[in-house]
Amino acid sequence: MNAPSFGSLRYTDCMAGQGLRGGAGFQFQSISAGIDDEAMALVARSGLYEAPVAWMQERRAASTYPPSLAHLFDGAYVTARGVYLGAEAHGVRQGNQFTHAVTTTDPRSYGVVRPAQLWEAPWWTTEPAPTTTCGPVAADPAPGPLTVARIHQWVCDQPDGEAWLTAVHSAVDRIHGPQHRRILFISEDPEPVIRWLSAATLLLAQQQALRVGFRVFTTSPQYSQHEVLGLHPDWAGAMADPRRDHGFVVFDLVRGQHSIIEPTEAALHWVPQFISKDPLDVMDAVELAHDFAVHRAGPTADPAAVRSTSGDRAASEAVKLREPTRIRELLGTWLEQQPNDTLLQEVIEPLIAAVLDGLQDAAALRKLDTAVTGRISRSLAARLHLALLAADIDAALQSQPPVVPLPPRSGDWTPQEHAIAADLVQAAAQNVEPERMEALLATATAFGVTPNASSFDQAAHRFITWWTARPDAGVDPRQWSCGERFITMLHEDLTARLVDRPSDPEVTETVREHFWRLLWPVADDLTSPLDAQVIAAAVERGTPTVRQQVISATLACVSQTPSLAESAWSSMFWLSPPTLGELARFLTALPSHQPAPTQVGPIAAELIQQNCPTQPTAITLDILRLLSQRQCDIGQPLLGAWHEDDTKLLCWMSAMQHLPQLPPPEHSPSLRNVSPKVLEARAGDVVATLLDHVTLSEAVPAVAESGPALDELLLRHLPRTWADAGADHRRRTSAVALAFQTTRLDGDSAESSRQQLQDSVAQWIRISNKVDREQVTALLATYDASSAQHWQAFADGPSFPHKSLQGRRGTTQRVRNDASVRPTDNKQNPWLRSMRDLTRALFRRRRR
Repeated sequence: MNAPSFGSLRYTDCMAGQGLRGGAGFQFQSISAGIDDEAMALVARSGLYEAPVAWMQERRAASTYPPSLAHLFDGAYVTARGVYLGAEAHGVRQGNQFTHAVTTTDPRSYGVVRPAQLWEAPWWTTEPAPTTTCGPVAADPAPGPLTVARIHQWVCDQPDGEAWLTAVHSAVDRIHGPQHRRILFISEDPEPVIRWLSAATLLLAQQQALRVGFRVFTTSPQYSQHEVLGLHPDWAGAMADPRRDHGFVVFDLVRGQHSIIEPTEAALHWVPQFISKDPLDVMDAVELAHDFAVHRAGPTADPAAVRSTSGDRAASEAVKLREPTRIRELLGTWLEQQPNDTLLQEVIEPLIAAVLDGLQDAAALRKLDTAVTGRISRSLAARLHLALLAADIDAALQSQPPVVPLPPRSGDWTPQEHAIAADLVQAAAQNVEPERMEALLATATAFGVTPNASSFDQAAHRFITWWTARPDAGVDPRQWSCGERFITMLHEDLTARLVDRPSDPEVTETVREHFWRLLWPVADDLTSPLDAQVIAAAVERGTPTVRQQVISATLACVSQTPSLAESAWSSMFWLSPPTLGELARFLTALPSHQPAPTQVGPIAAELIQQNCPTQPTAITLDILRLLSQRQCDIGQPLLGAWHEDDTKLLCWMSAMQHLPQLPPPEHSPSLRNVSPKVLEARAGDVVATLLDHVTLSEAVPAVAESGPALDELLLRHLPRTWADAGADHRRRTSAVALAFQTTRLDGDSAESSRQQLQDSVAQWIRISNKVDREQVTALLATYDASSAQHWQAFADGPSFPHKSLQGRRGTTQRVRNDASVRPTDNKQNPWLRSMRDLTRALFRRRRR
């Protein structure tokens, strides 16, 4: 979209009929199309030539009066150049002047030209138009002789030009900030003022430069609304002294003095660049830095009021001036603050490419990597990660203590990239000090790099020697991408040390205290002294999970090679005795025909005596059975009795589960001679047999034949079964049905036990629902019709109010489930009868 042209206005003393008002006098002589009253008022207020009264009184020649240039923004931009003409149009009085002004509301009309550069632009006019209408001035106006190159050369030619430009630019840079002060130039010639102002505004972004209002010259600086003013020494008086504060920053160009000015960061950054480099490139960098700040501030911010940061300036300098030195340390932090917009996307890759060649600081690279994640191409990201890897390798090799970095946010390496990254690690590893090897390989792992350990084999062996001499160094190769190779080397080194001395106390202690944690996954040779020590230490000191994993792996070897049973037993339980469960697992791993190691029997007897001296458990009984099968006598008469009774119980359960192939229920096996202690140990299996493996018609006769011990067991365990909310619903109702039938059996069971069981069933009825009770009825019906009828009568008896009516006053009337008594029968319900009488009485009273 093309920028609009400037509106043009000419102001002077007119003859009658020459100006817009028609009459004679000072007025706008002509204007271009589209100029409104507001634009004319703004020009009249801020841009007209000011003739010095004192000089007019002295009747100085008009040629001695300097021209003026003024610029202001107040809703619209106005730039005006004026000249003194001397006598008025009628030739009577002095004071005539001619002002040519241009105005626009669109800052793009100026192009890249700063208003001060228009001082001697060729298109300014000092002549009235033939009519009251004049043509506009084209956008992007030519600046005349004050080009960027000439201004740059002029500043460089001035004594202390860099210092003066730093001061002037610092003062101009603060104009719209919180520390703003107006600026006053003292000069006999307006052109040096214009040149310094041009140079200072060239180092501002265009949107900011256009907001710097100035008037050169002025006769009354106190009453001017412009920020920068030029004043002739004849009119300055005491204001020309930089040491006195009249509210202005004073630059006295006559005596070469200026007020004390603290340089701004922008001035210290850009002025040396302007002096030493191509000024057009510097202007581009200034503009880009301002664009960064504007985009970060958001669409609602005033672009002219936004100030760039040191990061903005350093980033733009890297892109436009190809000087990445300043941005290298700031780039990561700066990028994190930027919105992910089109402007950033256009410059981010040149920025990264510019800094990568010289940036070696790991912290700065890591911050940069975080900031550009997802914003740059994959190839550039790989370059960044390689640079970061190199920096982190240096940090790992030099820092005290070594730094193990966090992983970079990168994707997978391509094979080519991975080869380059691995070469970096391998080259560093060849000469690394042993104490730095861990930090180096942890760095490689963090970057997803797996170096070839064989390429630095000598350094790896030096590290193993150093490590075995310092086992408490806290090294853990499991965290390294090439850690398996180092664990293998450690295993080989320790194995070699045990060849001549299988019981080397130093190695034994080191393995027990430290190295078993690393070596137990590879300890699979039960004939190796080292592996035996590793297994023993892992079983002794490992977590419960590690202990079980080691035992499982060792028992798997026994299952494959039974001849290793004794070695396996010694390896596992050399330092830590087995638990009952581990003992059972070991015996199970042995073939049934193979004798157990001789040391197993005494240990088993001791374990059983320690854990269950008087009451066996299921696992105790399993161990006794396994010991018996593996020809191991533990020499305990009591345990032998438990084993005998357990055998009977196991036979009973096996027979119950195969009842369809066995004699009728009346000839089913019995538990009368089984010890109650053994029966209790297998209680879960017994209840499961009766509820899950046989029908009710098969379970009830078995209970009847088994005597009081089974009754006592069912009294304890059946209520637990139906109270278990997580149990299968069918199993729970089956437990109720079996319990009910058990209470109806005749036999030698204690009456109190069956009464307790009946009470438990009654309690279940109270809390059960109709569906559950009907399922129990259906189960009992499969036994016989009589049992179902007795259950129905028992469940519907007066003791079980599972049905109710809610009374009118919140009371619950419990009734029997009997067809002869109905809650809705008025003759049987006094409350309903009284309510009926009360309703009738009220109805008769209403009719009266």
